[in-house]
Amino acid sequence: MEVKDVGKLSSIVLGSACGHQLDVDLQSAPAILRRHFMSTVLSERSKIRSVSSFNEAIEVTDYNCQKIPGASGKLGNCFVRVVDLPVILDQFMDVNPRVPKRTQKGVLSGPVIKGILSTLFENPKSMALKNQGIFLTTRSADYATLKGGIGQLKISMTDKSKHGIVNGGHTWAAIRQAIETCTDEEYKNVSKAYVRLHIFQGIDPDSVIEMAEGLNRSKQVDDPSLQNLRGVFSDIKKAMKGKMGADAISYFQGDEGEYYITEILQYIELFNCDRFSNSTHPNGLYRQQTKTVRMFETDYENDSSPIKLIVPILSDILILSDKIRKNIKISAAKVGFQFGRMKSDNGKRTGSCKYRNTKLSFIGESVDYRVPNSWIMPMLAAFRANAKWDSENKQFGWLMPLEELFELVIDDLTSVCVSEYKDLTTNDIGRKISTYRQCYQQVQLQLAIAGLLTK
Repeated sequence: MEVKDVGKLSSIVLGSACGHQLDVDLQSAPAILRRHFMSTVLSERSKIRSVSSFNEAIEVTDYNCQKIPGASGKLGNCFVRVVDLPVILDQFMDVNPRVPKRTQKGVLSGPVIKGILSTLFENPKSMALKNQGIFLTTRSADYATLKGGIGQLKISMTDKSKHGIVNGGHTWAAIRQAIETCTDEEYKNVSKAYVRLHIFQGIDPDSVIEMAEGLNRSKQVDDPSLQNLRGVFSDIKKAMKGKMGADAISYFQGDEGEYYITEILQYIELFNCDRFSNSTHPNGLYRQQTKTVRMFETDYENDSSPIKLIVPILSDILILSDKIRKNIKISAAKVGFQFGRMKSDNGKRTGSCKYRNTKLSFIGESVDYRVPNSWIMPMLAAFRANAKWDSENKQFGWLMPLEELFELVIDDLTSVCVSEYKDLTTNDIGRKISTYRQCYQQVQLQLAIAGLLTK
């Protein structure tokens, strides 16, 4: 039996999980189905056989373990390649009070998952730094250095009511989804990612529930400053009330929405004319969420807060960002560039079937491709040149209506990014000040032609 589609795959999983010998030609299947088949079979087999224990050896980096002061048990730490984590871990989630949310189609959803998947696919080597890791309560964990200096950790879990993934369930779920749905090319990239394991041994059973609740209350907030910005978020919610896409913004991790609040704060700062001028550009904000939050907090608390001028017209900025996403492919084609065939860092084409029906929440439309933030940021920031700005007198507006200006500059802005992309990588476009400068100058040129520049 050849396996070439998901339908055939699902029809044979149950039989294989039950242990039947099936005539399945996995070599004829695409790599994505082979991985999904094997992981699904292992997962289903463990369910059917009512697995209640876990005894696995995992290849890890150096393992450090120490006693926990004032409590029974030990805590060990190490790093492991995400692709080396045993699938059977999926059966040890009972101790975790937070279950990852899924759509009706069974796809993981929410900003936490979105962020983890983005790291795995686009910047896997940073996973070990960005992610707080997976916390396991275990019966025992024994480390040994094998021949060739390879580290091996043997983990034993014997009671699902007190052993398992006590925190980091979203990380685990995102890792499994990435591995099971990626292409061969993406798999090579994902396999570069490491995740930290926190191994608790010998914890008092009566403390497990309390520990789980405590760990999960400390959600992976990007920065403590976010907790101090609730008042600002109220201003943003007020400005977006009744606007299209208002429900697409997630204000805390675990909240519903396609756009996490830190990305929205980033877009707001792109238009801060007190910080950025004709010669100073916000390229330093790219992939710097913590820096953005701290900058935003400082600017909001300023006596003549520039942020309070921008927030009331946030909807204009978000609509503009979606219009860029909608039109960029057409504009790229005008200069002979096939945007959908462009590859991001993860090796996936921006026009991959994975990105079909990508929502443009702020204009109520969708596209069949993904626009990297490294392209959005310099193009969106360029419209700062159109700001009629006077922070002292608390005035902010547009020199030219955005709709009109957008039609005049979108082709030129896209052309700048295409040229930069051909010389650099997509990440460098978002970091390079030259990209921001050239885009900004394109907007200035159209404003000058219209006689709207006063300086």
